[in-house]
Amino acid sequence: MLFFHGTWLSQVAHVGDAPARAGVRLLYVDRPGYGRSDALPGRTLLDWPRDVAAVADALELDTFAVVGYSGGASHALACAAALPERVRCAAVVSGVGPALEVGDVTAAIRPERRQQVERARLDPDQAWRLVADEVAAEVEEVTANPDPFVSLDDPGLRQRIEAALRETAARGPEGPVSDLALNYLRPWGFRLEDIAPPVFVWHAENDEDVPVGVGRAVADLLREARPRFTRAGGHLLLWTRAEEILVDVQTARNTA
Repeated sequence: MLFFHGTWLSQVAHVGDAPARAGVRLLYVDRPGYGRSDALPGRTLLDWPRDVAAVADALELDTFAVVGYSGGASHALACAAALPERVRCAAVVSGVGPALEVGDVTAAIRPERRQQVERARLDPDQAWRLVADEVAAEVEEVTANPDPFVSLDDPGLRQRIEAALRETAARGPEGPVSDLALNYLRPWGFRLEDIAPPVFVWHAENDEDVPVGVGRAVADLLREARPRFTRAGGHLLLWTRAEEILVDVQTARNTA
């Protein structure tokens, strides 16, 4: 099973021993501009499945499942769309949707993101520059002190997320800028309606970063959606329900 982290994070912010408890071999794959992965200027979402296929080939994986969290959800969906013969099933957790193309997604996202989407419709280049400025400012803030970005009771998880934020900030803005631009400012290049493998859609109703309406809109469009909407968990739902999510995906992968 291949895992794609959220925007600003990396494999450093792992899910602890949940894979072992679930009986899953979980492989974390950093996108361009994160961790030790080189940035890829001008990349598209559909470039990612080619990278993933190369990783799977190197690992001698004929078929596999994919899990995408938050900003990584679009990349999991891209793999399910482009590699239907290899991706047995997918899961998106607290995931983004194609805001530029789907009105229900646009209506559900946070107001500041909605403004960026509307700007992208009028002037894509300016919208990209504004996102780049936003990320550059956040890089400076995280470099100075990541604490305000992480408010958690779990000290181990807090430490991992802080370390991931510091790592990403040290790499510079390329990774987060690319993620935000691809997720919100550009067409995704594929239709959710055309995705053949089953997709679990995990989303918390109290998610303030990516509101649950995004997850509902995505689930409504998928051909084989398996919704898992929860009352609690917020945007960190992944870490509170990781074992259950992985068992879900592993069971579906074995029966697909």
